[in-house]
Amino acid sequence: MSDVLLVKVIYKHICLRCGYEWETDVERPSKCSYCSSPLWDRPKILNNAIKKILAKDMYSDNYCECGCGEKIKKGKRFYKWHSVRVYSPAKMGLKLKSNKKGLTYEQYYGEDKAKEVKQKLVNDRKGKTFEEIFGEEKALILLEGRKQNWLLNNPNDKYKGMTMEQRYGKERAREIKEKMSYASSHPSDETRLKKSIASKKMWQDPEFVKRIFKCRNAKPNKTERSLSYLIRHSVPNTFRYNGDGRLGITIEGHIPDFVDKKGKRIIELFGEYFHEKSEFETLPKLYEKYGYKTLIIWSQEMYRGLQRREVIKRKVKNFVNSEGYYTRNGRYYFNVS
Repeated sequence: MSDVLLVKVIYKHICLRCGYEWETDVERPSKCSYCSSPLWDRPKILNNAIKKILAKDMYSDNYCECGCGEKIKKGKRFYKWHSVRVYSPAKMGLKLKSNKKGLTYEQYYGEDKAKEVKQKLVNDRKGKTFEEIFGEEKALILLEGRKQNWLLNNPNDKYKGMTMEQRYGKERAREIKEKMSYASSHPSDETRLKKSIASKKMWQDPEFVKRIFKCRNAKPNKTERSLSYLIRHSVPNTFRYNGDGRLGITIEGHIPDFVDKKGKRIIELFGEYFHEKSEFETLPKLYEKYGYKTLIIWSQEMYRGLQRREVIKRKVKNFVNSEGYYTRNGRYYFNVS
């Protein structure tokens, strides 16, 4: 009996998706051994935008003979279905596209007609993308042109993503950083004044105040909660807390703590660390310009025992029920009927 020689056939495959090469004993594997694509032997389909860009080589530098201004394919005389008989500019009373080049709308149409044409373009293009207006091919060309113009007019954009050391070198970068650090920590008097005016203007806007306090997650502190408890028990349903700007009441950058909108009254809680004694006289005068009466309570008064808290309750009651009051040496005197 003669010996039988077995020969194993090896097939070489190339994935048309990821480019991986491998060898197997199967004539057509079910999937690529690297990217696991079952369509490994089929090339990727190019999208329409890339097809149109590649199709540019099909067109020559000649234009349609009907005068429409469109480029034509190599070996052709007209663009698509155009002809001299149908699209002749002389017959249609149109001007060639080349005549518009370098002219403004006013120069080409006249001032009255230019306004109508511009308004029509705005109405037709409103809410549409570049692709919907010009088509995918022309939109890609226009967007690329915009990008190039931006880089020409903004040369610093080419340094985007680079560190200062990569852009200027180590020594120059260190000098620039030192100058920037000094300028930010030692602003001029003019810069300080501008910042102060801008800041005061922003803090007069109730929406800005609400947004800032919301970002800070501001809440009443322990002393404010204690005073709020005393106010509710002495004059219920009268004052509301506004220390975090929730009522939207700001007066020349100042945010009152407790406000009675109907009675036009304000109660301020002063912390000795944050407020000077001179504010005891100046702040009520400021609020009085806007029609508000003001009662100021110092935080030290809140921590002098139960007896002192009863005094604060009586003070708040007298403030609400009195017809008027006056201050002397940091004390309130109410005219109670």
